[in-house]
Amino acid sequence: MACASRAAGWTPAVRPAAGRRAPPAARPAQLPPSRAVVGIDLGTSNSCVAVVSDGEARVLPAADGNSSVPSVVSFTQDSGSMLVGQEALDPVPRYQPARPAAKDGAQPQLRVSPADCFHSFKRLIGKKLEDVADEAARLTYAVGQGDRGEALVYSPTLDDMLSPEELSSFVLAHLKRQVEDVLGEPVTGAVVTVPAHFNQAQQGATHAAAQQAGIATVQLLQEPVAAALAYGINGGTDGDTVLVVDVGGGTFDVSVLQAFEGIMEVLGTAGDANLGGNDFDARLADWLEAECAAHGVAAPDHGARFVHEGQAHGWALEAAEAAKVALSRADAAEVALPGGASLALSRQQFEELTSELFQRMANVLEALGDALFIEWAVRPSDAVPGRPQGSNGSGSGSSGEQQQQQQDRWAPPPRRITQVALVGQLTRLPSVQQFVARCTGVQPRMTVDPAEAVALGAAIHAGVLLGELSGVELMDGSYSQDLHDRATGFSGWQP
Repeated sequence: MACASRAAGWTPAVRPAAGRRAPPAARPAQLPPSRAVVGIDLGTSNSCVAVVSDGEARVLPAADGNSSVPSVVSFTQDSGSMLVGQEALDPVPRYQPARPAAKDGAQPQLRVSPADCFHSFKRLIGKKLEDVADEAARLTYAVGQGDRGEALVYSPTLDDMLSPEELSSFVLAHLKRQVEDVLGEPVTGAVVTVPAHFNQAQQGATHAAAQQAGIATVQLLQEPVAAALAYGINGGTDGDTVLVVDVGGGTFDVSVLQAFEGIMEVLGTAGDANLGGNDFDARLADWLEAECAAHGVAAPDHGARFVHEGQAHGWALEAAEAAKVALSRADAAEVALPGGASLALSRQQFEELTSELFQRMANVLEALGDALFIEWAVRPSDAVPGRPQGSNGSGSGSSGEQQQQQQDRWAPPPRRITQVALVGQLTRLPSVQQFVARCTGVQPRMTVDPAEAVALGAAIHAGVLLGELSGVELMDGSYSQDLHDRATGFSGWQP
């Protein structure tokens, strides 16, 4: 049985189904059908749930007040108890601080081992192990192969293998209970979002995960379509070409939609599966650690360290996250250093430190633009912040006229982006907003929180299906799937 593991010598063994940890039990079947209108953004790093109430979509905050919960599942070493969301991360700090030794000199054991803390499993869902070998090498837990070649994860505490669908079902069940605790009624149906590039196997696995979580009726919706719905983009009678830019914690996706009188179709999508907000945090953390060393500031010694998404920067990563949040509101941030010192970080410095990451974004935009004949206001490589204009080294022009000259005379006429929707916490940064605006010549809509846009759009979609909302016409899912290998949903919506 093949495996890709960071733990040497591990030989996974698949137990019989009876020995597998079952998903959380569904609510009793005799409960009446729910009229709760629920939309779920099942994200790689974080997940969010929204409902329609009094004709408006709103996000339901978690118990800690945050609008989203980490898409993380862990198992305690003492009893194998399952933890989901923020609770799953709390016993696994970003670094392990110096702990008082026991009387016999032994270090007290962490409640959860990093090898039992599962994150980013959305990258694995519906995929074969051979297709995720590179992804598996970046994860902090062991990934093995099932009997059908599918990617599975291994829990040392349970001494068992779990599928990404099971882990996803635990997160979905957690969100389902969150809604039921607030609304006081069972949730039997939901719209769950998926990336536009998900194939049939990935869509089916996500659908199965939702049903395992006790959601009887499930419809899938493409994430960029959900975002456009949240921003109120419907194309009107003139039509719109919509660019959706989604920067998650660990992924970067861009999609182009054609919208006309409320009907939306995904024309194309592209992305970088290893680029996201976590990479910006890591880049800032590297800089902070280097600055400490240059100024003789001793970094705290935390011994062995573990960081969600596998980035081991300890205190510097947390300081970098705080600085990034501050830069979304101001032109400069004051970063607290160990020992009481501080360091100023300007937005310009941030852009210079992360210019290579912006260039990777530009590469994705250009690839999609070339495929769909997008005419940019400024070529994305020339719009990269923190770099002198024209220094991308590509030798390419940036004007629409030069792009037109390079096109084949029989090529379709170029498309111009007319609407922009932003998704993900990183898009709160003015640097990201200005980069996208410069590329497209269009100011992004900022009418909703980008971190909540997909969940809100999913709730709006559910509201339309149940007749709670009106005024939006949605493309038939079978048409989208048959012609474009994309699905807006599955049939059978009868909560």
